[in-house]
Amino acid sequence: MKDSYCKLPFTCGNGSLNIDYPFGHDVTGYYCGYPGLKIKCTDEKPVISLANRLYYVKNLDYSIRRLLTVVGMDVEGKECPRPTQSMNMTDNIGLPTPLYVVANFNTSIFYNCSNFLPNVSHISCLEFRSTKRSYAFSGENPLPNFDWYKNCEKNVVLPLLTTRSAYLDKLGFLTDSNYTSTLQMGFRLGWSTPSNCTYCESAGGLCSISEATNDLTCAVGDYEETPPKHEEVPNQGISTNLGIAHVLMLVPLVLAYLIHPLDSCLYNLF
Repeated sequence: MKDSYCKLPFTCGNGSLNIDYPFGHDVTGYYCGYPGLKIKCTDEKPVISLANRLYYVKNLDYSIRRLLTVVGMDVEGKECPRPTQSMNMTDNIGLPTPLYVVANFNTSIFYNCSNFLPNVSHISCLEFRSTKRSYAFSGENPLPNFDWYKNCEKNVVLPLLTTRSAYLDKLGFLTDSNYTSTLQMGFRLGWSTPSNCTYCESAGGLCSISEATNDLTCAVGDYEETPPKHEEVPNQGISTNLGIAHVLMLVPLVLAYLIHPLDSCLYNLF
């Protein structure tokens, strides 16, 4: 079924990343996968949209860990990345599929600070006309005593993939030598199965999403020649075949006829 109907697994670009259920891609108006976990191939790179921001997919771990490693498109490949949107490691990403940040710590980037602290590492490539400096802090201890939010124009918080000790100076700041490489490692997200998809998968099916209506249905069997026709169950979002119910209603009538075949008047239903 995955091969014929869902067109899974698939690769993007050089094929180094194996993309499989519950991640899907558009197949003539639908995709098999969890809601919101659709990966597009953009410029030969796998891209996913999370919280209205685009990320490159660096790695997928389908084991019990269920980990997705991503890096922002405004970070990947940039000599001096300047991310503009926060994602805190305590955030639960706004998708129908439960998706959460997996990280040991965050980094806080403070842009364009008009006043400076002595002996604190700043990011030279983000410096503005030698009058404003930017800092990236990831220390375990509180920030140095300084009114960061008053003296700096913007603050962005991002989770980091690496350990602190290998990349930070003694005060807990990233430096010129590791700022870009550390951010470009990206960060990890974990996912769990939506309740509706749990019901579908327990029946041997795969969740399928309509691109036109965004409805969730359950694909079961090989639909290569005949696409599935789903009927939505209120408050469940999983398709079912109502014909089974009709058959079950007729069983008592059939049994009654076999026991009393001469009482034909009992079966004049129309």
